[in-house]
Amino acid sequence: MRAITDSATMLRRQIRHMWRYPTLILTYAGVPVVLLLLFVYVLGGIMGAGIGGDRAAYAAYLTPGIMIMTIASAAQARWAWSPGTWPRPATCRCH
Repeated sequence: MRAITDSATMLRRQIRHMWRYPTLILTYAGVPVVLLLLFVYVLGGIMGAGIGGDRAAYAAYLTPGIMIMTIASAAQARWAWSPGTWPRPATCRCH
């Protein structure tokens, strides 16, 4: 039960953080949509025929990969901007 409440707390903090920085909303939601539209409508006909289907079959094939890529990039971005992640040189006056 504690894992559920901890997950809800982290989700609430992440949503609050996203509302403070609207570019995160654009990045987290807009980039996957643009990639999906690009790959499905520009390459969908040719690539769908290559996997033995049509554009819809290619979209069904492509969507899980784009979702995993989005989740991984969001997790990486969250990790990269966490305090204490990158060691600062001794000469850095950015405290």
